[in-house]
Amino acid sequence: MDDYRQQAEARIRGRLPDYLGIQVHEVTSRGAVLSMQYAHHLTMPYGVMHGGAIATLADTAAGLPVFAGLKEGETFTTAEMKLNLIRPVREGTITAVSEVVHRGRRTAVCQTRVVNEEGALVALFICTQVILRDDGPRG
Repeated sequence: MDDYRQQAEARIRGRLPDYLGIQVHEVTSRGAVLSMQYAHHLTMPYGVMHGGAIATLADTAAGLPVFAGLKEGETFTTAEMKLNLIRPVREGTITAVSEVVHRGRRTAVCQTRVVNEEGALVALFICTQVILRDDGPRG
């Protein structure tokens, strides 16, 4: 749904994913497609893309569909994440394709596959999102 994509773009504007150049292509409550272009400022000293940049792309791709599926009064946060870096990125655009593999009342589990322009797997990411109710002021 294009509306979710527009909401996602507004949600990341001016935040870390925006600074890294992450582009939002598709968002539904079941998954998302995002991309990021290789750039010098995203690399380690020896020229490969930093794992933290790849993790941010993957985590953002996993979080946006959870956001799209929230009910009124709910929010969420990443509670756990694991990233397997499979191959280095030295050029081009990488694409993250996420899927919500479980959505319960309190948690969502998401998987993101990050691939290069040739379709080769760059990274595999899995995370648990905790769904929280906003019950008003605390303290």
